[in-house]
Amino acid sequence: MPLEKSRWNLDFYEGTVRLNGERNAPFVDDIHTSWHGRYDLLEQKHDYIQWIFPIREFGMNDVAQPLTIYEAEAMRASPEVMKRVVLSYRMMLDFYGLQLDDEETGTVSRAPSYERRFFELNNSFHNYLRITRILKSLGELGLEHYKLPLVRCFAYEVYQAGTLPNAEGSLCDYWLPVLRVEDDRTSARKFVEALRQGESGSEVEREDEGSRLRSLSGNASEKDAHKVGVMLDHAKAKAGDGISPDQVNVNGEWDGGE
Repeated sequence: MPLEKSRWNLDFYEGTVRLNGERNAPFVDDIHTSWHGRYDLLEQKHDYIQWIFPIREFGMNDVAQPLTIYEAEAMRASPEVMKRVVLSYRMMLDFYGLQLDDEETGTVSRAPSYERRFFELNNSFHNYLRITRILKSLGELGLEHYKLPLVRCFAYEVYQAGTLPNAEGSLCDYWLPVLRVEDDRTSARKFVEALRQGESGSEVEREDEGSRLRSLSGNASEKDAHKVGVMLDHAKAKAGDGISPDQVNVNGEWDGGE
């Protein structure tokens, strides 16, 4: 690629290059402040997703450049850039009817406007390509731990809530495979299979938590193992508590997307 474009993704997120390199186009901060919540705009425009979620491959925007290894390293190392990446993620989650509950863990849940947004998402297949891109980009930019909570959230909506049945193919064929951490892929596949067999999302989450704590206890000191045992007992005691779907925060196609 031309030298001046070899760091366009980094320059864009540093706020020195406008969208598509055009003179009158918005900077990334303008997109965050002016486009958030403008659902028709986010749906109808197709030349921004490649900029706010860059990946190693070309997409449908010929102007946008694939993310280079140098850019990814520099972006991950910049707190200012990563803050903007999270803002981009929040904007797109809101567009899809979701919200980021915890920036440390990546936990997501339904946003107040989820019903209308889910209806649109269930009937807007090109957004499944965008989600594939978003998941890939999160991994490239040091937010791999954000991916599992989002995938589990979509699995819950597909199989238990029944709000996004049309997303099942993308979930299984694209979103699960882009989880690069083997334990995350295994956890997500078990979650999907359990939901398919009729278990509730909350039951599966409690089982996962119990398994995690038992693993910790196997490698802990006697004092720590006692603490883990107390946590397991507490988890078992809560197992009978009823949880409504709205209370559940599920943690936990062309590859290039748009």
